[in-house]
Amino acid sequence: MKRFILSIALFLVGFSCLAQLSNNSALIKFVNEQGPCRVSFSMSGTGLDGKDHSSEEGTMDLNVPSFRVTMGQHLIIGDAETLWYYNIEDQEVLVMNSFIFILLQDSQLDRSGDVPVVTYTQSNGNKMVFRILSIEPLPDNLPIDHFIFNTASLPEDAVVTDIR
Repeated sequence: MKRFILSIALFLVGFSCLAQLSNNSALIKFVNEQGPCRVSFSMSGTGLDGKDHSSEEGTMDLNVPSFRVTMGQHLIIGDAETLWYYNIEDQEVLVMNSFIFILLQDSQLDRSGDVPVVTYTQSNGNKMVFRILSIEPLPDNLPIDHFIFNTASLPEDAVVTDIR
């Protein structure tokens, strides 16, 4: 399950970094059109067996290249250089380079239905589907450190693993 949640984190980081790429894909154009925004989404993951293995709802505050994702017991904060993936329940933080937007080259955007849908298929066949439920401008009153992960606020027994 942790590996699947990490895959979701990597996907969302890639989504937030898309606007920096010089590509003409529909997904990149869509992200560029939004500007600083709060995206509410639902996500479902399907394994190789065709069964749904997880589903979550969450929000992503996006001000490219910075982002903040809240999804269940997971907080993911990043910028163009660093990603912090915080599992609140387990008090574990994984710090990594934010270079993984390359994963999104095979993502597809479908705007034909009621809501935009982004589908990402991993190389092993697992599939993640993100339904974008709403997009609204970011609030003007966000704290200046909204897109910064504050390790000083972690409990003493929290585990921080830095793999940069």
